[in-house]
Amino acid sequence: KVYNTIAILPRFISAVLIAFIVYATLMSVLNQLAVRKELDCRIRMGQVFIKPLISALVMGVAAYLVYTVIYLVLPVNIVALGIAVVLAVAVYGIAMIMCGGITEETLDNIPKGGALKPLLRKIKGRSK
Repeated sequence: KVYNTIAILPRFISAVLIAFIVYATLMSVLNQLAVRKELDCRIRMGQVFIKPLISALVMGVAAYLVYTVIYLVLPVNIVALGIAVVLAVAVYGIAMIMCGGITEETLDNIPKGGALKPLLRKIKGRSK
């Protein structure tokens, strides 16, 4: 009985992941329609959806590669995972800056965003 539960578990996890993706996509589309209707305002699709998606894909590839290489060198899952996650966060931030998803205007709208402006300028300066 326990074996049957363990054998089926990966299918349930895949179904949950697919459900999360469908739910998030549906909520984004419905939110876009509601904002457009109620506020007569258009959300910039590239800025809100496309640039973060591209950055997330870059981050995912980087995290996978880092995890794989570290796990080959040091086969301790928690170490490889920890390093991959930390580097993935940095890669996502840099990718968002380089593709224009994070701007000085964006930083002005978040608490302590001004403190990150020098880092933003430094990264943008290197990407030119």
